[in-house]
Amino acid sequence: MLLTVTLNAAIDKTYTLACANTPGDVLRVQDMQATPGGKGINVAKAATALGQRVMATGFLGGHAGRWVQEQLTAEGILCDAQPVPGQTRTCINIVEPDGRQTEFLEPGPEISAEALNDFLVRFERLAREACAVTMSGSLPRGVPNDIYAQLIAICKRLNRPALLDTSGAPLQQGIRALPDVIKPNLQELGQLMGRPIACETADVLACAQALQATGIGLVAVSLGAKGAVAVTHDAAFHVIPPQIEAVSATGSGDSFLAGLAVGMLRGQTLSDTLRLATAAAAANALNIETGRVHIEDVHALLPQVKLRQMPAW
Repeated sequence: MLLTVTLNAAIDKTYTLACANTPGDVLRVQDMQATPGGKGINVAKAATALGQRVMATGFLGGHAGRWVQEQLTAEGILCDAQPVPGQTRTCINIVEPDGRQTEFLEPGPEISAEALNDFLVRFERLAREACAVTMSGSLPRGVPNDIYAQLIAICKRLNRPALLDTSGAPLQQGIRALPDVIKPNLQELGQLMGRPIACETADVLACAQALQATGIGLVAVSLGAKGAVAVTHDAAFHVIPPQIEAVSATGSGDSFLAGLAVGMLRGQTLSDTLRLATAAAAANALNIETGRVHIEDVHALLPQVKLRQMPAW
């Protein structure tokens, strides 16, 4: 079983407009989709589509939180979340006819010290039953920046692989606990290195190798439409994605992480795991809904993923 952690879950609403989003105007929405969201929940949905049994956990509150849990259950995803006062947040994505997107992300409910302690107990129980753990996304108010480091330490004590995908201070503190996998994008990589990173594979490779040398098992740097650079202690690849007509790239990074986790749990080689992750990310981009991966799309895209071996140290 794969355990996915979403500390700042959401109801994701996508508003599709028939006209440009002009500030100050009254705009009528042509279409609206509401789905359970948050980066870890996107991982859960994508991993389930790839055939993996998944348990989702995190914090859920109020009617919105119950709706998220009901939707996950309807999709065949197990859910054992920590209930909290207040309402799980709503995040809105406005999509215009030319493809431009504008997002409004609510902060989420305040988490008390008691709820946080209860969650840590819950997490350890669930991690014992899991074969691997993904940790994704931002933190709600009241949760300390070292929370992912705490969760990774629990995983290490239980000998469970931990895959981390976050940003800012939670990422900087999380990597000190040496997770098995991190998946920064260019901006997040720059935060870790203390400087902007050019979208050049040689520079990205050097930075990824420096991070991997600290003791992180796999560093996979997302380059968007240019794919990813992935580094382990004895291998390095530039993963080149298929050429597709993308509908929305939102959630593709989460689907990539899901593919990494599923490939690892299946015991696949690094190259096959990277191919699966990249095909899942591309499959997500074919849909307007985040974390929505269709397995037939993955099968069709897999042969189109290319790997270029890079100098490993």
